[in-house]
Amino acid sequence: MPDEALWEALFDVSLILDRLGVEQGLRDVVELGCGYGTFTLPVARRISGTLTTLGIEPRMVERSRQRATASGLANIRVLCRDVLQNGLRCEAESEDACLLFQS
Repeated sequence: MPDEALWEALFDVSLILDRLGVEQGLRDVVELGCGYGTFTLPVARRISGTLTTLGIEPRMVERSRQRATASGLANIRVLCRDVLQNGLRCEAESEDACLLFQS
């Protein structure tokens, strides 16, 4: 991963989320790969339910957790999990969307 400032500068997050239709009509959402939380916070602000964000890299998970806590948003769950080995651990059709953002 590039450093956080460079990574954040690579994306027009609002435009991307607008084009994907990420809005209040979505309730619960899963994000695969939390990274620095670049998309985590904006997604959580737009949806009406809970955003569960999963990451495999403990350092990135901790950074996303820090940002989520600092934002004061109560609808973010940050989990360290390898979904390829351990799955999503959510009921079928329990989430409105599953998001994955990569460069």
